[in-house]
Amino acid sequence: MENKGVVISPDRMRSIFSGLTKYRNEGFITSPGFIRVEQAISNGKAVYAFPVTKDQNSDTVTERKLDRNDKFMVTHMGLFLMKRLSTKTGIEVLQTYPNILEFADVSSTFLGADLETFYNGNIGIKVGQTVYIEAMDTRKFRSVEDVQQSAATNKSSARENSGFIELTPQILLDGDQKNDISLTAPVHSSALVAHTTASTTNYLVWMARGFLITRK
Repeated sequence: MENKGVVISPDRMRSIFSGLTKYRNEGFITSPGFIRVEQAISNGKAVYAFPVTKDQNSDTVTERKLDRNDKFMVTHMGLFLMKRLSTKTGIEVLQTYPNILEFADVSSTFLGADLETFYNGNIGIKVGQTVYIEAMDTRKFRSVEDVQQSAATNKSSARENSGFIELTPQILLDGDQKNDISLTAPVHSSALVAHTTASTTNYLVWMARGFLITRK
């Protein structure tokens, strides 16, 4: 059963979509989608896990995860830094590098130098018993565009895929299995990566783009 009215382009995405025909023949719906998982940054913490299955007790309003009966074919993967004010959730701009203005604390101390540690680490992905990525360097995700933020009244330039990489080969996440996605960074004991301003938190944001496979 094909998705009526769905047009997939360019050729790479069309080819991946065509490769999911077996799921559509089994009654699944395959459609473009994304996953977003956020983890608060803590000083001294070197390993961060990104659970992709929904948890109504802890998921934020900006996260998007899988139901137990969903699968997700990852075609692109992204890693971002984010600063969140607890009273204004949802207005954040995902940062593709340690923005010197975005990550200054209340005393104007620049945290960016230490936040670079997250772009010198690695990401691993395991689904069930299969290790798909042993250690992918996070340097791949660091993206500084031509125009950087220079004041509180402007923002850095960004493109649709800033901070994302094409994932080859693709990885199939399964909501009914254990999905281990983790980042390991060389965080030293004196690193200042957590925000010190009240009600303000720095986050790591892991995102996947691709095709959601669901029976809904």
